[in-house]
Amino acid sequence: MKLKNLSKQIPCLLFLFFGFFYTNLHSIMEDYTANWVPTDGELARWKAAVKSDWIVPIVSGGTLLVAHHNPGDLMTISLDKGANNPGTISIAGIARVAFGIIGQGWIGTIYESDGDINNNSTIITRSDMQCLSFDITHTGGRRIYHELNNYLLEFTATSSLTAGHNDGVIEWAPTVIYKNGDIDTTASTVPWFNFANSNSTFSFQNIYFISDPYCVCGTGNLDFDSQCKFRGGLTLPMDLDYKSEYSIYGALDFNDLTLTLVNTDLWLASGGSITGNGTIVGDGNAILLNSDQTYDNILSFSTSNATIDGGGYILDLNNSGRFTVASGVTLLFKNITLKNLRSDWKSGAGLVKMGAKVNIIP
Repeated sequence: MKLKNLSKQIPCLLFLFFGFFYTNLHSIMEDYTANWVPTDGELARWKAAVKSDWIVPIVSGGTLLVAHHNPGDLMTISLDKGANNPGTISIAGIARVAFGIIGQGWIGTIYESDGDINNNSTIITRSDMQCLSFDITHTGGRRIYHELNNYLLEFTATSSLTAGHNDGVIEWAPTVIYKNGDIDTTASTVPWFNFANSNSTFSFQNIYFISDPYCVCGTGNLDFDSQCKFRGGLTLPMDLDYKSEYSIYGALDFNDLTLTLVNTDLWLASGGSITGNGTIVGDGNAILLNSDQTYDNILSFSTSNATIDGGGYILDLNNSGRFTVASGVTLLFKNITLKNLRSDWKSGAGLVKMGAKVNIIP
């Protein structure tokens, strides 16, 4: 009889317990939402309440100032999807904290002030399909890492990232690193990343670009590492060092700029193509075709040797495409059929050589 009565009471007890826990947790959240600088006691109470993670809802127009001394602590930002102004996160110079992002919603403006160069701040994505609706501005002179944690970061039409800040006295030039995840900028109608000054850096490491990452981004330092993958093509936004070990899907548009092959060949996937006028610094590496294609622009080869390996496919120059080879540079063709060559399809003081299995047809 007693067990039976107790079983009826358990749901009520659980309701009262969780209701009390939520009420107190909610009040703790509200205490720390705006302009919060935690003391050691507050930090301990906060972490105990949320089991070592901080859950911080950023309210409309609020500012969260992070300025504590505990390396490795993790903050989870619960995003407010309906907020028009989700607020500001300000990372003070002494902060050595990893930020977690959970939930599908909006990310507000994030300013990083000058941090410890040996203890850089990290923002960690903790759930899939993050929708960036507003802008993120990174200031400070150090590094900040965005660990996407193998999730997707999607940009809306007007959202963007900015590296650097000029306040009229100091030029802040951080290195902003996005790593280990997917980025989709298909919906972007404005530059999805840009530089506030020429000394700032965006570095993308092991990022799968669902769409062409091109945008008019201003002058700065841009780096895609060897593990970046370009699923939607690549239009050069500036002179670029190319390091990817993976094939490019879609079009590689040189956009009147220079692509330097750094310790890697340039692989085009099936259906992939090259287009636009531009320059290649081959550094002894090769462009490898994986399908028939037409090129009717001007591609220049400068500084060092390069190879075009057709893989047995046809390169149709359409009676308009040309290759210019600089003095001291050798361009080698092999395993390729060249078609519709105009009389001056090759020019410059450099050397064009025909290797094995080269055919030329009208």
